[in-house]
Amino acid sequence: MVSYWAGWSLTTRSCSKRTIDDIPVGSLTHLNLAFAYIEPNTFEIVPMPRTSDDVFSQITNLKQKAPGLKIWISLGGWTYSDNGTDTQPVWGDLARTSENRFKFAANLHKFMKTWGFDGVDLVSESQDDMHERQPLT
Repeated sequence: MVSYWAGWSLTTRSCSKRTIDDIPVGSLTHLNLAFAYIEPNTFEIVPMPRTSDDVFSQITNLKQKAPGLKIWISLGGWTYSDNGTDTQPVWGDLARTSENRFKFAANLHKFMKTWGFDGVDLVSESQDDMHERQPLT
C-alpha cells in the first residue's frame, strides 16, 4: 500500500494534529512525502515554504521502524502549474536544455543520497484540476 504524507501538516494544521510517528508504517510498502520544491534558478531540491529539512530526516527515519518501507519524495505540486508563481516555469525551464536536465538530475541524486530517499514522484497538477473534477457517483 502506498500513502502520501503532507509535509506542511506538521506546521500548518490547527486541528487533527498528527505526527510522523502516527503513520502506520507496518501496513505500507511505500510512503511519499509531499512536497519538496525545486528552486527555479538552481534546480536544487529544498523544503517547501513553512517547512524545514527536519521533515526529510524524520520521514526517512521511519525505515528503522519498517525496514522494507520505501520512501519517496514528491516534487512539484499545483504551484508548479499555476500562473503567477515563481515556480510555474520550472518544469519547462528544467527540460529546456541538457545542461538544465543534468543539473537537476545531479541535485536530485545528491538530495536523495543525503536524506535517504528511495525514489522520486514528479507531480504536475493545477488548482483548476481540483475544481473541474466531477464526483464518481
